[in-house]
Amino acid sequence: MTINDLITHLISLGLSGDKVAFARQASKLARLYEASGMIDLAKDIRSSIQGKETFKLQKAFSANTNALERTDSLPVDYETKFDLADITHPCEDFVEPYFDNKVFDQIEEFILFNKRAETLKMAGLSTTSSMILYGPPGCGKTLAAQHISNKMNLPLLTARCDSLVSSYLGSTSKNIRNLFDFASKQPCILFLDELDALAKARDDQHELGELKRVVVSLLQNIDKMPDHTILIAASNHDSLLDSAIWRRFEYRLSIGLPDKNVRQKIFSSYVGIEKVYEGFTDDLAAISEGLSCAFITQNCLRAVRHALIYGDNTVDARFLIENIFDTLEPMSADPEQKTAQIVNKLREIDNKSFTIRKIAKILNLSNAKVSRLTKH
Repeated sequence: MTINDLITHLISLGLSGDKVAFARQASKLARLYEASGMIDLAKDIRSSIQGKETFKLQKAFSANTNALERTDSLPVDYETKFDLADITHPCEDFVEPYFDNKVFDQIEEFILFNKRAETLKMAGLSTTSSMILYGPPGCGKTLAAQHISNKMNLPLLTARCDSLVSSYLGSTSKNIRNLFDFASKQPCILFLDELDALAKARDDQHELGELKRVVVSLLQNIDKMPDHTILIAASNHDSLLDSAIWRRFEYRLSIGLPDKNVRQKIFSSYVGIEKVYEGFTDDLAAISEGLSCAFITQNCLRAVRHALIYGDNTVDARFLIENIFDTLEPMSADPEQKTAQIVNKLREIDNKSFTIRKIAKILNLSNAKVSRLTKH
């Protein structure tokens, strides 16, 4: 759409009284003027709509976090009648996820820039309202989106790819458009999880033409998003994404497997685990290298449940360590062989920290037996 076409459309929206759509299209006009070098005019447009319309929408929404549900019903797939998204709202008891300092700092910067969007606009700068998170599964991409939602006090609208992707020709693109239109009606965070299901590279010869058209539809809808809607996407398979997708996200953040410091914090967050013996969480952090945050959490919960049901609320060190090793690589079903594997894995990780005496205490074995099981 050219600038002249957009101005004509704006006049029509103004006459119809559709203030939300008017503000959305005016934001787009400001971006076009900015791209053409008319920065002062773009700044004036943003100042006007932010002060008169968008700010009112944000203020009204902040006063009631149920506004998104109240304003409209969720869009649904025409054939299945399934909702195209789920809505979650900020909650006071949300526990902040653990990330390494670099990842956490970039997330906090993204939040701050969006909170200070008006300041950026007044300076003639565009907002930074889009972020893509990528990396292996279970490392906190969804938790990062929820964290941003809580910090910004905005609802999280999570797209349901099982409903968005339709077997009917053209329906997927229509669903995407309906979802983006819904998200554009009020300030919120639109979260596209499993983005690779919608945005695979168009040069993939194994993909059908319909799915390639879906990518085009997705790109077009991203380009039309208003400034007051924040877009976050996540992918476990970033190598599959279409190259044009990356340009739509100003923040591109890789969230990898947790480092030792993060692993130690996760273990320490579970009541009882840090009390097994002094330095236990440090040992767990050392032996769990290669595990995702999700797998670490699962093992912690299993150990705490085991302590509650089978023990005296005291976490069994051997039980937890054995499950960590088994998650990393399935061990022998034979108890004796499994014990030998645990002993030697601990020694291989750090034979100065995991001495024969220490391993014997952890596994409730004699020093002599541990010594016999150790490979020389």
